[in-house]
Amino acid sequence: MSGLNAERHTDVVIEVETTQLSDDRNNAYGVLCRASTSNDGDGYYFLISGDGYFSIRRGATERVDGLIDWTQTNVVNQDRGINRIRAVCIGDYLALQVNGQFIADTHDTRYAEGYAGLHGRRGGGWCRRDCV
Repeated sequence: MSGLNAERHTDVVIEVETTQLSDDRNNAYGVLCRASTSNDGDGYYFLISGDGYFSIRRGATERVDGLIDWTQTNVVNQDRGINRIRAVCIGDYLALQVNGQFIADTHDTRYAEGYAGLHGRRGGGWCRRDCV
């Protein structure tokens, strides 16, 4: 499940504070940049999970593949812990910070512009969020 804003962006930094509301650890939630409103799923995903993993992913025509595969980290607060997610989309540079700590970056040129948004999936793991 995703929700996008109404303004198109090229370069953007997105920061949100999340709290997982369910006890289910099998989930993924976070933010999107350069997402498309016409092709559901297109764009870049910056995700964490309730069991302490993170990933940077690229969605393209109903596929969401890892640019940075799911990796476990102690930086992500597990279960119902509060997490601050910061995604950087500047030029071809994509970076993910969680709770004020850099955890991954990569480069990709597929999408140059699009919409910012929130994403959550599986296991009732949708979260309450306050955008900063």
